[in-house]
Amino acid sequence: MVVPSSSEPGKYVVVEGNRRVATVKLLLDPRLRETLKVAGFPEVAAGRREELARIPSVLYPTRDEIVPYLGFRHITGVKTWEPYFKARYISRLLDQGLTLEQIEQSIGDDASTVKKLYQSLVVFQQVQRDLDMDIKDLRDRFSLLEVMLGQTAIKQFLSISRRLPTAKLDQIVPTEALPKLREVISWVFGDSKRGEVAVISDSRQISSRLGPVVLKPEAVEWLRQTRNLEQAYERSDGERALLIRRLSQIRRVSQEAIGLLPSFRSDAEIAALLADLVPVLEALLERKLRS
Repeated sequence: MVVPSSSEPGKYVVVEGNRRVATVKLLLDPRLRETLKVAGFPEVAAGRREELARIPSVLYPTRDEIVPYLGFRHITGVKTWEPYFKARYISRLLDQGLTLEQIEQSIGDDASTVKKLYQSLVVFQQVQRDLDMDIKDLRDRFSLLEVMLGQTAIKQFLSISRRLPTAKLDQIVPTEALPKLREVISWVFGDSKRGEVAVISDSRQISSRLGPVVLKPEAVEWLRQTRNLEQAYERSDGERALLIRRLSQIRRVSQEAIGLLPSFRSDAEIAALLADLVPVLEALLERKLRS
C-alpha cells in the first residue's frame, strides 16, 4: 500500500508492506547486503530476479485513506502490533487531526481499546518527560502499564479521572501527583537508575495486591519503607485484621508442631526452642488481660 511522496515527485512511500519491500531490495542487491552487513540471504536465480523486480502495490492518494485498514489490521485485527506501537500509531492519527471517536469507528473498536492505549501512551510520555526514570522497561512491557491504569484504586491514588480520555491530551496524571506516579512505576516496573527492583512478580498482583495496598495510607507507608508487597497487603485491611491473621497462623503452626513433637522428645534444640516460646506466649496473654 503506497501513497505519493510529498517531497520527491514521481516516488512513493510504502505505508503497509515495508518489511516485504526491504526484503526484496536485500535479495536483489548484494551491495546493499554488504553495506548493511546482512548475511544468510540466498542468491536469486535470474527468473526470480525478474519476478521480484516489480512489487504489486495499491496506490492511495493520502495516508488517511489507508487508516481504516491499518487500524483494523494492526490494532484489533489478527496482525496486531505490540501495544506500544499501537499506541504510537493512535497518537500519530490524532496529530493528523482525527478524533479518538473517528479512530475507534475506523477500526471497528467497541471495547475502548483505542482510548485505553492512548491513556497509557500519555502516561508513558509523562514518565519520559517529567520523571528521571529509565523508560525501556515501560516500552518493552507496555501492556503492564495498561493493566496498571485499568485499576480504579491506582487511578484514585494518582488522582486520575476514572473516565477514559476523549480528546488529545498533554497529561493525564496531575503535576502534583507525579511523585506518586514515580512510586507506582517503580513498584510495577522497578527503577534501574535508583537500583530499585519491582515489587510485583506477576501482572495479576497489580489488581490482587497493589490495588488494595494503595487504598490504605498505612499499607502504602509500609510498602515505601520495605518494598515488601505481601507485608504491605497484610496491612491493607487494618492492624486488627493483621493481628487476627498472625494469631491464626500461630495456632495453625502450633497444632502442626504438636503432632510432630512425640518423635523428638529427647531433642535438646527443640526443647530449647519450646522454652523460648513460653515467655512470648505469656507476654501475649498478659497484654490481652491488661486491655
